[in-house]
Amino acid sequence: MTNALTLASVTLALAACSSNARAASDDPSNGTGARKLTFTTFNIRYFGTGGTLNGTPSDEKREETIRKFIATEVPRTDVFSFQEIVDVELLKKVVPTGYECLSYEHPNPKHQHVVVCVAPALAFDHEPTDDNDLIDEVAIDPKKSRPALHVRIRDKATGTLLTRVVAVHLKAYPQESKTRQSQSEIIGRYLRDLKSEKLPTVLLGDINTYPSPSNKESEHDDALIDRALKKFGLGLVQASNPAEFTYRSERQRGHFDRFWVSESLRQVGQATVFSACNQADTATGRDFTDAKYYYDFVSDHCPVTMTLQY
Repeated sequence: MTNALTLASVTLALAACSSNARAASDDPSNGTGARKLTFTTFNIRYFGTGGTLNGTPSDEKREETIRKFIATEVPRTDVFSFQEIVDVELLKKVVPTGYECLSYEHPNPKHQHVVVCVAPALAFDHEPTDDNDLIDEVAIDPKKSRPALHVRIRDKATGTLLTRVVAVHLKAYPQESKTRQSQSEIIGRYLRDLKSEKLPTVLLGDINTYPSPSNKESEHDDALIDRALKKFGLGLVQASNPAEFTYRSERQRGHFDRFWVSESLRQVGQATVFSACNQADTATGRDFTDAKYYYDFVSDHCPVTMTLQY
């Protein structure tokens, strides 16, 4: 989303940047035999209307470049969380072959859907104590806000339940910090009150976290959201990501895309963020590492990928 930190107000920390997401660990067991799952959260700016609110379906020209980007620059991923997806059916054509995707209906034709997609070896399992796959109340304004998408995921071959996923796109803009805290409390209360079996949980997506004092608070948004979730005793902790930025427009940068995971899960290696969001402004030509090319033909957010051991 927009209204991130201005470039003049931040200092690049290139040493902290994970320059190419494909460096993620590929060892499925790390020598222990434990199951590992890799997650990616990726906001694709107004996908389906050409990257703008006022666009139309005919303006969307990024299908081929985004398909290529996901295939060549994003590590092998078991579970994707996508945000700002206006055309969900078009998204299904750019994710890797065999992935199954889940979203929801919305009356607004320009709605920015949250979508979860899983690899062919996995399948969705619906929460038995709920009547849909949504935490509806997270959509503070039903006409504009996004609900949280909540699913359980199982191994397709064995039927074993593996994890619970809550995919979100929280309220944007610095001044909406209290709204984001409220949305986080709604999620925390929902998870606490579930009557079905407990599962390791991954909360991920575009959290729209801003630093203090731009958020009009004495603490950064991620600390405030962390405290909001801890009220419910869920054992969720924010996963580590050393990259300074996950968002980059032509003039602004921010760290919006985050994970909270059950403390029983072990993070394998560092989170990786595609290089365009953290690199210097030097143009490199018409490829994904050129920040302007990336902005025009992919998005203003970079995918964030993380592997968790279960």
